[in-house]
Amino acid sequence: LPRLLSNRLLRPLPNGLRTVSQQSSSAQQQQLLLGGESVWEGSGTEAESAWGEVLGAPNSSLPFNALISALARAGKWQIALSVFARMKKLGIPPDHFTWSGLASALARAGEFDRAMALFEYMGERERLEPTVVVCNCALLACQRKAKWQRALQLLWRMERMGVQADVRSYSMVIRTCELAGQSEAAMTVYQRMQKTGCKPNTFTLASLIRILGKTKDWQGAVKIFE
Repeated sequence: LPRLLSNRLLRPLPNGLRTVSQQSSSAQQQQLLLGGESVWEGSGTEAESAWGEVLGAPNSSLPFNALISALARAGKWQIALSVFARMKKLGIPPDHFTWSGLASALARAGEFDRAMALFEYMGERERLEPTVVVCNCALLACQRKAKWQRALQLLWRMERMGVQADVRSYSMVIRTCELAGQSEAAMTVYQRMQKTGCKPNTFTLASLIRILGKTKDWQGAVKIFE
């Protein structure tokens, strides 16, 4: 795997998931992780159980994807990345379900830099156009860190790539702008949302009303509510 992935996605490990290569060089540690041969101290049962789930069908991405998805829900993004590394080592090509699971794991954990690196890795190394699901995971990572400028860039980039943003996409960008105190940017996104014909949901409207309330534009808030 390229240095982009190894340097930005697979370090550092938390105390509960230190490997036996802790005293070795950074390059050796990354090699262990990328090779999927890490021995987890303090989490051995957890890791062994994870690998055991996929041994029955080593030539299919399906069990790997299911495991990555389960790890994402459990907040075990480090192990999810190790599963991905094992897939690559076995020559099993990741599909959009793989990327969605990885992106979800990183976004849920608030791993903004790693989520962005994964997004770029898909296009630069795998030559894949991300789906709206993967894009939404990247937008969620932006929202968790209130990275409103990056969220806007991703939204406009989706349009250029021909990825149709959905109500979740727009809602998360608007919410990110709200968290960052960028009311003007949020309203710009809403206007763009209207032009595309995408109808707002309750989360979109709630963010907009809060934004207009903070700017004391009560008339605008009432109009949105209606």
